[in-house]
Amino acid sequence: MSKLIEQVQSSELSRNPLKVFSAAEKTPVTVTRRDGEDLVLMSKKETESVPQFHSHVAQVVSALDDERGTLVERMTRYFPWMLALELDAQEECAKDLIRTTKAALATNAPTLALAELNAWTATAETKALGIDFDDVEWLETPILVERP
Repeated sequence: MSKLIEQVQSSELSRNPLKVFSAAEKTPVTVTRRDGEDLVLMSKKETESVPQFHSHVAQVVSALDDERGTLVERMTRYFPWMLALELDAQEECAKDLIRTTKAALATNAPTLALAELNAWTATAETKALGIDFDDVEWLETPILVERP
């Protein structure tokens, strides 16, 4: 869940729901009420990311708490997909996951850590499938095509 930067009164939600819903699609919105506890309106995607983030943090903390082996060995125990990466990429990945997890916790922005996790996971899956972008022949000059 990211920081709550939007705040509206419940009467504003009643008067202008589309504006509030639009804001809630971007960031959680606090709905203040006179007659009850404040509520938070956010996307379903954002609420679903919270358990995934907690699981990720638990894995990173477990790897850091584990005293058996090097940092890379400990991280690959908790993130076995990292084994599909080259050794130097495993080290970079481990450091990136730890760094972004710390930053996500410090800024209350779990999407930061989850985006890094997803990017590294996709890279490992690509390597595991034998796809190597070094073999791709990139065009020197882009080819312009007409709009369909």
